[in-house]
Amino acid sequence: MPLYVRSGSIIPIGPEIQFTGDQPDAPIELWVYPGQDGAFTLYEDEGDNYNYEQRSFATIHMTWNDNTRQLTLDHRQGSYPGMQVSKVFRVVIADGKPFNPLAAEATPAREILYDGKRMRVSFDKEEGT
Repeated sequence: MPLYVRSGSIIPIGPEIQFTGDQPDAPIELWVYPGQDGAFTLYEDEGDNYNYEQRSFATIHMTWNDNTRQLTLDHRQGSYPGMQVSKVFRVVIADGKPFNPLAAEATPAREILYDGKRMRVSFDKEEGT
C-alpha cells in the first residue's frame, strides 16, 4: 500500500523495541522528504510514568530548509531523569528512495551525533545523504 508523504516532512523512525526501556541509546532515523521547507518537534520522556505532567520531558525542534538543503536541530528544551546527554540520528534524505520498514536500518544514511546544542547539517543534492 503506498504511503504519501508531504514534501518537507521530517519523520522519525525509532528502533524496534519490546518495552519502553528497550534500546534507549539506539539511533533514531530521520527521514526528510525534500521539496519544500518543513519542521518537526521530537518529544521524549521517561516513558513509564506520569512525570511529564510535572514538565519532566525534553523536546528537540528540527527544521528542513529545502533551498539550502540543511537540517537544523535546535537546542534541546527541558530534561528528565535518565535522559541521554547525546543522541545519534541517522538522517535519510528521501529523494525518491522507497521506505521499507523491514529494512530501514539498511538504508544508506548520514549519522550525526547530537549533544543537545543547536547544529546544522548540509546535504548535497547529488549525495542524497
